[in-house]
Amino acid sequence: MGKELTGVKEKKQVLFVDDDELVLSCYQRLLGRHFSVETALGAARALEVMKEVPFAVIAADLLMPEMNGIELLKSVKSEFPETVGLLLTGNVELDDADVSRSRGLIFRLLSKPCPTADLIAAVEAALEQHRINTRAGIQ
Repeated sequence: MGKELTGVKEKKQVLFVDDDELVLSCYQRLLGRHFSVETALGAARALEVMKEVPFAVIAADLLMPEMNGIELLKSVKSEFPETVGLLLTGNVELDDADVSRSRGLIFRLLSKPCPTADLIAAVEAALEQHRINTRAGIQ
């Protein structure tokens, strides 16, 4: 997993979820300088981590075994409504993604591979949305 978050309250927190350890390692390496990044191998582990430390942003891969990214974001949204969801996909399945976006589950849909600058910008925008949600008391 990524950086230990014990005692970290002021740093920006984002959880990346994928079923590929190499992809998670890349997110950690590329974004660790900009954000407090934690990773979870698969949706089940992500839900466990979220119960320990709720995150401002969760970025999930669309295609994962057992529970896909949309199902994960639905679960997170029901338990942590202020958390902002990003969905990453190498396979653009716009029908499912558009339905989920209209329900407020997906803040941004990003194609993989995603240029680092675009990913940083999306996480920054999601963190700002989280601040707005927190101030507004989104439930």
